[in-house]
Amino acid sequence: MVTPDRSVVPADGPPEPPADPGATPTGSTTAPPPAGSTPVRSRAELDRIFGTDPVSTRDDLPDPEVPSGRDPAEAWYLENRPPHHGG
Repeated sequence: MVTPDRSVVPADGPPEPPADPGATPTGSTTAPPPAGSTPVRSRAELDRIFGTDPVSTRDDLPDPEVPSGRDPAEAWYLENRPPHHGG
């Protein structure tokens, strides 16, 4: 059978609406999150996904000693020279 809005309805009639107004056709009663909201995740779940934060980073450590007689700026460039420049 075809309705006035051109949708097809099975011969035995339209499907029964869910008994619970909040239920989805799959039977889940969990409503989808509102548009634009982000789901709240537990700290344990975030740690499982991204790993834990390090206790310290290289930025926290003291700078390495520059060999005597060498300009600190030049030492930085030499230490960070790309491998294709003969480093």
